[in-house]
Amino acid sequence: MKARVSGFFLASLAGLAGLVVTGTASEAEAATCTDTNPCTVDAIVGGVCTHKAAASGTPCSDSNPCNDAETCNATATCVSNAPALDDGNPCTVDSCTTSGGIKHTAVKTGTSCADSNVCNGTETCNSSAKCVAGTALVVNDNNVCTADSCDPVTGVKHTAVATGTPCPDANACNGVEVCSKTATCVAGAPAVISDRSRSTSSTERACSRRSRTSVSRTSPT
Repeated sequence: MKARVSGFFLASLAGLAGLVVTGTASEAEAATCTDTNPCTVDAIVGGVCTHKAAASGTPCSDSNPCNDAETCNATATCVSNAPALDDGNPCTVDSCTTSGGIKHTAVKTGTSCADSNVCNGTETCNSSAKCVAGTALVVNDNNVCTADSCDPVTGVKHTAVATGTPCPDANACNGVEVCSKTATCVAGAPAVISDRSRSTSSTERACSRRSRTSVSRTSPT
């Protein structure tokens, strides 16, 4: 004959396994009723062993911080939701150990943390694990005969403008300057003043005054 024990005593005996007993059951029945699944509620009801799914969200931790806090889902399965190990910071080395959990260790000062854009300089990590911006490239070459630009991959480029593009120096007396095919600003033909007394255009009058001023400055005293 099987030894029968009361529900109260059996529940105390099997308490560590989470066994719930209603009525009476044998010790052998109690020993075989637990399924070692933390996501089920094991019970002996009227001598019948049952395994009912625990409520969704019930903790079922495996004591490993590197795979986050596990919880039971609706199908009585212990699910791990791995934590975000990557902190998105190029200046740290991300790691996780069962004893210490997640760590973000600063990389060596001066380590590159480039953003794939050469135009804004070379970024590097500082001692505080921060990515520091570099010195932006100089794009303007101060040449009016080039169009200056910077490509994130290939860098600075100076493209020659169309031949004949004006590049005036704000002095009409020395002609109209234009860009050559080699991206050079070429001087034009100086304004011709045939008869200063008959100069009628504003350009000729201005150039005539400039010419007289130049002469007076160079004449011997």
